[in-house]
Amino acid sequence: MQRLKGSISGAAHPLGKDEVAPLRKIQRDQPIGTQHIFTSECDGTSVSVEWFQKMLKRVGVECGLPLVLPHQLRQSAGYALADKGRDLREIQIFLGHKAVQ
Repeated sequence: MQRLKGSISGAAHPLGKDEVAPLRKIQRDQPIGTQHIFTSECDGTSVSVEWFQKMLKRVGVECGLPLVLPHQLRQSAGYALADKGRDLREIQIFLGHKAVQ
């Protein structure tokens, strides 16, 4: 996936134990051979950007947050990593930012 606004593409996203465990459970509950964590209920293929945006809007409304954007989730992930004491450079790479600012 090509990122926008000149950010770093292909950055690895390191995951901790508390993040990997729930993803492994989702993976175990899926049919053998499934290649993606999040799949279409119709045919098991990977979900689209449009699907994700619609799902995020629906879930945001259900939670009382009518305007939730994917970029807000990225920034929230950065704050959460900082709160956990992760290295600033690691957060910069995770978010795909060229500059630490």
